[in-house]
Order: sequence, then structure tokens, then C-alpha cells
Amino acid sequence: MHRYKFYNRFQGANEGSENFVLAIKLLAEKCNFREFKNEAIRDRLIIGLKDKILQHELLMDDDRELEEVTNMIISNELAGERAKIIDIFGEASYHGPSTPVKNGIQPATKVERDDPVKGFAGKPTTLQTPTKLIRRRFFGISG
Repeated sequence: MHRYKFYNRFQGANEGSENFVLAIKLLAEKCNFREFKNEAIRDRLIIGLKDKILQHELLMDDDRELEEVTNMIISNELAGERAKIIDIFGEASYHGPSTPVKNGIQPATKVERDDPVKGFAGKPTTLQTPTKLIRRRFFGISG
């Protein structure tokens, strides 16, 4: 029964990578895999991943050890989260004037992001710097 649960464990849609890795390792403890344990965990992590792009990359190389696979899975999720933060708050979000209009909103230019008046009362922008978010949230400046 323990191996059935182990082999049927997939990462949930809203489940973080660290929780998924931990769950697989805990399930493996009850399966009595012996010397096959690390390989079984590695394979289950790869097969059960929700990120199919990373899964494909990991399937391309059978020589990766459990620790490397675990690090790649967790690092990939952290990098994705950091990229979202940078996209919201950082300069990496500046796409320039050639960026197509999306949902009827032209992405903010650098000038609009840096201008507290245009950034809030002017055109809608796709980016608000942390300072602008704080101003809007705590001082009631609407945008």
C-alpha cells in the first residue's frame, strides 16, 4: 500500500516544490526501497513534477543524482518567483515603446513609472514601483 501511494504521488497544482519533495521523501521512508531508495525518489520527483518543461529537461539526463534533481526543482521554482517579483518591481519590466498593447493597456514607459503623477493619475501602467505601491496603499493616492 505504501508503494502504491508513493508511485501515484504527483505535485499538486498549488503545491510548492519544497513540500512536494518532502512528501515524496516521507513516502519513500515507508516503502523499504533499501539501496534503490535514492533512485526511486529521484524518478518519482521527475515523473510527478507539474512543471513539464523542467520535467523534460530532467528526463534528458539519466545521470543526475537525487540531490542535484532536488536542487534543480526547488531552484527553478524560486527563480520563477523572483522573476515575477522583478517583473512587478524591477527594471526588467521595462519593455520599451515597441511592446504590443495587451488587454487595451499600453505598458508603462520608464518616464511614466518614475513620474508619481502620471504613474497614478495618468494612463494605467503595468508596473508600479514599491514606492508607488506604498504611496497608493498608505496615502490613498489612487491609480
